[in-house]
Parts: sequence; structure tokens; C-alpha cells
Amino acid sequence: MTNAEEVVEKIDGRLDPIPSCIVRGQNSLTEDGFQTLGEIGGFWNFDFQNGDWFFNHLEEYTEKCDQEIVEYGPRSKTTSEPLVCKKHQEDIRAKMIKLDSEMKDQDISKLTFDDLEPYLIFLTEHQHASWNHMVNRWGYNPYAKDLRSAREILVCEKVGEQVQRFLEEPYALELDFHGVLSKSWAGIQSGFPDEALKLLEPLCEFYTSIQMKVMEGVSIEYPLLNVLDFSQKRKPKAAISPDFFARYKMSTMIALGKAYLTTGETEKAKDIYRELISSYLEEEVTLGEGDEKVILSPFIGGEAKPKMNYWVGNNRVLESAIELYNLETNSKIKNDLKNIIFMLFKRNRAKAVANEATDSTREPCLVVYMMLKHVYGYLK
Repeated sequence: MTNAEEVVEKIDGRLDPIPSCIVRGQNSLTEDGFQTLGEIGGFWNFDFQNGDWFFNHLEEYTEKCDQEIVEYGPRSKTTSEPLVCKKHQEDIRAKMIKLDSEMKDQDISKLTFDDLEPYLIFLTEHQHASWNHMVNRWGYNPYAKDLRSAREILVCEKVGEQVQRFLEEPYALELDFHGVLSKSWAGIQSGFPDEALKLLEPLCEFYTSIQMKVMEGVSIEYPLLNVLDFSQKRKPKAAISPDFFARYKMSTMIALGKAYLTTGETEKAKDIYRELISSYLEEEVTLGEGDEKVILSPFIGGEAKPKMNYWVGNNRVLESAIELYNLETNSKIKNDLKNIIFMLFKRNRAKAVANEATDSTREPCLVVYMMLKHVYGYLK
């Protein structure tokens, strides 16, 4: 195993002066800092789109927003810290749900920029409603050129070895899912995708293995401990929903795809995105033709329903479809992917069920921004 001192030498010194977050006030990430981070490592797509929208379009769209949201800025009476206005976030969610409900009767392929522009206004309002706290859900710059950061980076390899041992001979493995996945993303963002892969590859295999066993009705001898259940230990051999693992597997695969892209392994990334799309398909889909034809088969779970079947997850599948669309060079496959993107968008928005006012509201707006840029070509 590499030691921390060796890792410190490899950490890019440009990380040191870059603040973590985009926030109101002096110590905020700048556009130059954002671009530097993009040169050093790889962003989760939603993280990148958040920063890209903020630095390139927020000012332009601010005048189109509800000015009460834009001008909101009260502070806590006890700490004097700026507050996030949950009421404004809920109002934005309600407006988005209303627009979503109108999509079920639309031909998504024929939507104009004007049809979709309200989502961009909602996105701008949502960033304003959060800006006192943090534009993005978490910081963009997790590390600096120091021993603490080096030790954090090496956690990926340590946990990856634990997961690999479990795969070879199961034992009572304890995993803090959000903790280990955040370490993986931090490694990718700070220029250490190879270290992240040491965790993400066995972790993806781990969730695939456990998920299939549960779906096949196999009793799990060893409980899995995860923060999704607020770190409460599951009883051995307790029934575990396949959806539980589908969610974790999806999040792991999104990080894995980005790690492969950051290391230049594009074909592996494309395979990951194809599988993510398959997790939400209801029937077999063919991309392309002839020797380059690719068939996507639905990954069916209980009661013959697609395995990825919840609001945030479905939007992240759509995010992955757009990632694959941007990587594809075959024009026929690219056109078929465009049709899948339109189908996934309509099916998800027709439900109009954004269940909360933070990620469940922000990410669907970011998906529209991505579609307007990459799929429709209405934005540069």
C-alpha cells in the first residue's frame, strides 16, 4: 500500500488556495477555482452543472426570477448565520411539479426552448434560495496538499480491500455507504481516480452480488450496516428489499463511470452508463445497427417492475443517459439514445412526484439544463 507521504507529493498544490464551496461572502469558490478543479480531477455531472449554471447563467436569469426569492437574506438570531428559506424552496418545487404534470401530453422531441425555459428559472431561483448556505449540496474542493488529505485518499484502498475479502469469504462487514462513497468522489475530484477505483470496482461487485442474492430469495447470513437506516444494525437473515441495493449500486456506478472517464477508460464508462439505463427500462431496446448494434435489456426486479423506480434515482438514470449520449460517436446509436432520453424524461415527469424541495427539485432542473445543451442543442 502507498504511504501517506508519497500521496502528499502527488497532490496538486493548486488545491491549497481554492475554497470548498460557492457561498455568499468572501471565502467563496470563484470561476477560476472551479475551472482549475475541472483540470485536476472529475466532477459528478450534477455538481459540474450546478457550478456551470451559476458562473455562466445565474446573473442573466436572475431578472426573470421571483425577486422575493432573489432578495431573501435574513440571518439567524442566535448565530447570525445566513438562513436557507425552506418556504421558497417548497414554492419552487410546487411550480416545477405543475409544469411536470403538463409533460405527459407533450411530444418531448418537439419541445421548444420556450417550453422548457421555466425549468431554468426554477433552477436559478433554487440556487438563490440556497446561496446563503451553499449553492451545491457539498463542497467542490475536498482536499489540500497535506497529510490529512493524503490519509483520507488512502481510505479508498483500505475499504476496497475489506470489500474484496468479503467477496472472497463473507464476514460481518460494516459499511457506512455515504461515507465510503464520499471518499471515492473526493478522490476523483482531487485527481486520484485510480485510488477511487480500488474501492469502487469491488464495491460495485459487492452490491451486484448481494442484490442478486436477495432477488433470488437467498437469505443473507451477514447483515449489512448502512447509514440509509441511520446506522441501525439489521438483524441477521432479515428480509432486505432489492430496491435498497439498487439505489446503492446506482450511486456507486455513477461514481465508477466518472472514475473510468477520468482515467481515460471511455469504453468501460460507456458500459456502466448502458447498465444504468437498463435499470429503468421496461422492455428491450436496440441501439444502432449492424456490427455496432447494442441491445439494452431491462433489469427486472420484484413484480416485473424496473429496478430503479424512485424519483431521484430516475433522474440520475436520465443523467447517465445524457452522459452516454455525449460519449457516443456513432450517429445512429446517438439518435437512438436521444429517443431513449425523451422517453425517460416523459415517463418520469408525467408522474410529477418530486418528493422534497432540495435534491428532488434541483436535479430535475439540472437535467433539463443538460438536455437543452447537449440533446436539443438550444444552449451553448
